[in-house]
Amino acid sequence: MKSRQRKSRPLHPGAWVEVDLGAIRANAAAVRRFSGGRPLLAVVKSDAYGHGLAEVARALAPESAMLAVFSAEEGRFLRERGSMMPVFVLGPSGREGMCAASRWDLIPSVTGLEELAIAPRKPGGFLATHLKFDTGMGRLGIPWGQAHATAAALRRSGIRFLAGTWTHLSTPSDRPFTAAQLDRFDACLDALREAGVHPGLVHAANSWGILASPRACRYGAVRPGILLYGCSPGPRIPFALRPAMSFKTRVAAVREAEQGSPVSYGHTWRVRRKSRLAVLPAGYSRGINRLLSNRGEVLVRGKRAQVRGRVTMDLTVVDVTRNPRARPGDEAVVFGAQGRNRVSAEEVAEHARTIAYEVLCVAGGLNPRVYRGGAGA
Repeated sequence: MKSRQRKSRPLHPGAWVEVDLGAIRANAAAVRRFSGGRPLLAVVKSDAYGHGLAEVARALAPESAMLAVFSAEEGRFLRERGSMMPVFVLGPSGREGMCAASRWDLIPSVTGLEELAIAPRKPGGFLATHLKFDTGMGRLGIPWGQAHATAAALRRSGIRFLAGTWTHLSTPSDRPFTAAQLDRFDACLDALREAGVHPGLVHAANSWGILASPRACRYGAVRPGILLYGCSPGPRIPFALRPAMSFKTRVAAVREAEQGSPVSYGHTWRVRRKSRLAVLPAGYSRGINRLLSNRGEVLVRGKRAQVRGRVTMDLTVVDVTRNPRARPGDEAVVFGAQGRNRVSAEEVAEHARTIAYEVLCVAGGLNPRVYRGGAGA
């Protein structure tokens, strides 16, 4: 199918991101194959990690059983844009969120005992929510040690069936701790079943868990997030993924700089020999992290160009001395591919002392998006 392009908002003159929806769809299929064909609860929270919630939801529809958002407002956004897929709310709901979930046909989470009384119910002793147990993350969820009390409370209130039961793995690379978390989760499931409460759809594996813990993939479903967008949560990925987002700008000016000339605020870098410097019309206001100052690299005409001096609010200077053909108007890639070279979001994250999740969310959240890649484009 021939790719089509669409702009989701007016292009900023300094920077934009390109999102390949076909890559997201292919990544979802690859994750599903790797996890043994388990249904996907595709995590599209935080505007689909900066890739665009409505567009990504449409692209993922053929490969996913359910979409996972953080809040009822995100679920409402999907409903108002025509999504008919099951939508699961990961975050805390409270009374307002539970009411919104009922109104917009969403599946909320019960993340604390106080929410049990206000959770939506259906005939036949069915609690139309996913019950979350905290087995070691230390954030939201009913403490795993209260599983028997929770099961007894459900039984007393006439609940016999849950829509689902889940937990969140905190450090899948720590195999002993992950094993302990899953042991605790299994104990919670046993407590529900002993009380005569069916746990419904059971899920524990996030992206990292999918890669690091085969045991976590053996429940009813898996919850990939960052993997859908073609990035690694930490460990090496044992199957092929396609990065879905590219972050681009254009060269605004090219200037000659003499040896000893200072560059940018604070003079943190001086020209060591006569050089050609390209000025990019994007800085930290568009998502080029200030910590990339004197550390990061971009691609210009398929060659790497190092960031020189401090990244400023709207301008970044890069060294194109070894790229004599560089000219104003040339595309510059902050992360993504150009020619045979690529700067990955993971590399940018390493230079900026952060994680790829933040790199994607910030770039996608601050800049106009252009889509390609079939369904949803």
